[in-house]
This record gives sequence, C-alpha cells and structure tokens, in this order.
Amino acid sequence: MAMNMAHRLLCRSAVWERRCVEKVVPWVVDGVGSRAHVLEIGPGYGANIAALNERFDEVSVAEIDPVLAAGLERRHPGVTVTTADGANLPMPDRSYDAVTNFTMLHHVPTAEMQDSVFAEALRVLRPGGVLAGCDVLDSISMRVLHIGDVFNPLDVTTLGERLERAGFTDVDLERRGGQIRMRAVRPRAG
Repeated sequence: MAMNMAHRLLCRSAVWERRCVEKVVPWVVDGVGSRAHVLEIGPGYGANIAALNERFDEVSVAEIDPVLAAGLERRHPGVTVTTADGANLPMPDRSYDAVTNFTMLHHVPTAEMQDSVFAEALRVLRPGGVLAGCDVLDSISMRVLHIGDVFNPLDVTTLGERLERAGFTDVDLERRGGQIRMRAVRPRAG
C-alpha cells in the first residue's frame, strides 16, 4: 500500500485513533451486536483495534503490509494478526461472526479487486454474519490527501448492487458527511 507521508502521519496519529474510537467504530458497528469473533480487513496502523477489542469477544485482523502487520502484533498482543491481502484471505470458510473494514477500500486499486474483498468477506463470514464497513467518498480534499497514493473511491451509485452481486443480503448504505457506511448480511442458507 503506497501512502504519501502526510497520509501516513495522519493514519498513525493519536488524533486519528481518537476519532476512530469515538466516532467511526461506533457508527460502523452500531447495531451489529456483540458478536463473538470479528475480523478487520486492512487495519493499517491499527486505529480501530482498541475500540473493536472493547466491543467484541475476539478480534482478528488481516493486514497486507508485513511491516504494519508486525507493528500490530507488537502493539496488540491479544489480537490475531495475519499478513494477508483482503482479496485473498487464508482464513477458513465461515470463520467469523462479523467482518469490518474502515476507510481502506479506496486504497484497493480497482473495482474488481474491491469486489474480491467483498467476496472474501462473504466467504469467511458465518451464515447470518455481518459485513460492516465505511469508506471516504470522492472529494477534492480526499484527492489532495491521496496525491502519490492509490485513491479509488467507491461508487455509491453501484455499491449496493456490487454487495448483492457478491452474495450479501439486507444491504444498508448510509452517507454521513464525506463517508459511506455499508452493512450487509451473509444469508443464513447457503
């Protein structure tokens, strides 16, 4: 994951982590319930992990960057950290009660690769499990922040259809400011 210096500094800052703990994580997982085992795809520097640990019985993460994954292992010893691409997870089918992602999908270079992340989330969810995530929307300020980064924002006009095509049901999308929250369920049958 190529991120410019300003972006790296923001994502590992105490200010960003506080925002995630106080605002982002509660908004994304509100109503998901106290699921036993959650997987976060693409935690980066780990700004959401403490908040997930407070809400869920067991937290696992899949981080593509081996340096960031090693840092997460050191800072969060109770969390299972796997170095893996969210589009090709080494976890067994039906392993998690919930899968989350927080402002990482815009770093996935193509819509097809984002769809692979959705397919993998579905595969590792138990029947009735919930995908809960959020991402930034396209804006001039986001484009400036991402100069030198991969920036492939989600198309909100097709996101629901893409999640349904991946196999999810009960898709719920909510826009708030410059973000979109997604919620979708793996069907109980199948």
